[in-house]
This record gives sequence, structure tokens and C-alpha cells, in this order.
Amino acid sequence: MYKTLNEEGKLPYTDTQGLKIGYMTMVGTAEPLDEDTYEHLKDNFTHFSFVIGKDKPYTWSTFTVPGKRICWGVQMQLNAVNLDGSFIRNIEWGPEGNENMIKEIYDYATPYGPLGQFIDKTPRDQISRVFLEEKMFETWYYKRTVLIGDAAHKMLPSAGQGAVNAMQDAVILANCLYDIAYNATEQNITTAFMDFKAQRYPNVQHQFSASKTMARVIYGQKWSERLLRFIVFRLLPQSILHKNTIKDGAYRPQCMFLPLAPNRGTSPVLPQKPSKRYQEGLEAATV
Repeated sequence: MYKTLNEEGKLPYTDTQGLKIGYMTMVGTAEPLDEDTYEHLKDNFTHFSFVIGKDKPYTWSTFTVPGKRICWGVQMQLNAVNLDGSFIRNIEWGPEGNENMIKEIYDYATPYGPLGQFIDKTPRDQISRVFLEEKMFETWYYKRTVLIGDAAHKMLPSAGQGAVNAMQDAVILANCLYDIAYNATEQNITTAFMDFKAQRYPNVQHQFSASKTMARVIYGQKWSERLLRFIVFRLLPQSILHKNTIKDGAYRPQCMFLPLAPNRGTSPVLPQKPSKRYQEGLEAATV
């Protein structure tokens, strides 16, 4: 779709640019472990630890998961001035490149001891090392094609919002397509796609910015990011963080052509655009 739009001169300049890359991550999940050695594996809670390296460009984490296993991850902050095509092409992505990074992080401390103990218990072919990319695209649709999720707005995983926003996209898109009914002309499809983007874009933009900020807080090593981290963890009132959590939780889109799930919580829920077709169907059924 982007290739076609670019050839026709219809693609915005920002969408012709590559994705921004500021971090690299290596992740893995150890094979089942002895719960007598790792006490946190004995209960049904997830135990999470996060370590921000001092004088090194790494942060690393561990968290317990079902099956007596522990996931681990390491994030490396990259120098943005080096992120040109040659830098990306010269990155070693094979097993040898992984081993070089493993040697560097092997002895990093966790609540359970060196990180290397979990790396050793993770099959090498199940260790992934990738760039963490981000990009807020302007073009989400063209003719009968529409993009959702990472294809339209690739977020950093720092706030855990990538999959959430993809599902929210799917819900709102389903609502917009439902109102087309059986008159799926190109004009009606385009109108539905326009409505979909109009409903989703403001919230996606908010979550995209939140993910970027959270990445700076938990991965950042620059002096400005260390200052931001100090403010968030030491100076920012918990009430503000609580309000932000409530605000984010208020956005809970549902399929408007189905009976709505009851609100069993205590926090507010933002109103949604009603389905014209669904409302007409209800009115017709009561006549």
C-alpha cells in the first residue's frame, strides 16, 4: 500500500522515513527450574525485578511465569547518531553476535544471583535479540486496505500497550465496518476507515507518547533521563500516577453492535460512538 501511494506521490513525507530505533533488546525464557532453589516459583504470583545499570547502557529484568519458569530480558540504549543504514547492516544478528552480548551481560546481578544462570538454562535458539522500533504513521488506509496495530502505530514495549492498542483498533474498526451494512461501496468503505482513524488516533497518540516516556524512564541513561527517572520515582505524588492509571483505564471500547459488558468496576468509562445500524435494528424490533 505504501509503495503504491509513494509511486503516486500521495504518501506523506513522514511516512517515507524509516522507523526510529533507540534501543535493542535480548529476551529469553529459562526452562523449568527447581522451586526449592527459586522460592518465588512456589506461589501463583508474578515476581518482577528490574535493574537499571549504573555507568552502563543496559537495563535488565526477570519475572516468574507459569510452569516454574523465569523470563529474563536485557535492554541496551543505542546512540541515536549512529543509527544509519550502515550501522544497522553491520549489526551481527547470528549466534556469534548473541554470544558477544551474552558475555557482556552474563554476570549482571538479579535477586536470584547472576543473570547468566537463566541464560544458561535457555536454549540458545530461543534467545531473541531485536531492535525496539517506534513509529506513529499518518497513513492508516487507502481504498479497500486498512492498517491496524504495529502496522499503523508501532510502539515501544515499555508501557505494554502494543497488543492492547491493536485489539482496540480491531474493536473500533469492527464497529465502523458494521455500520456499512451490506452497502460496501468504495466510498462507504473509505468513510468507515476515516471514522475508524478519527476515533482511534487521539488515544493511540496518547499511548504512543506514554510508551516513549516510559522507555526513557526505565531504559534511559542520559543525564536528562536519569533526572526524569528521579522525578517520577522520588518526587511525583502517587496521586498523580493513580489519576493517570484511572484515565487510561477509562478507555475501554466495546463492539457497539453487541450487548455491552456491564461495568463492574468503580472507575469511569468513556462513552463510545453508538452504532446507528444497531440502534435502528433495536427500534425496528420494538415496533
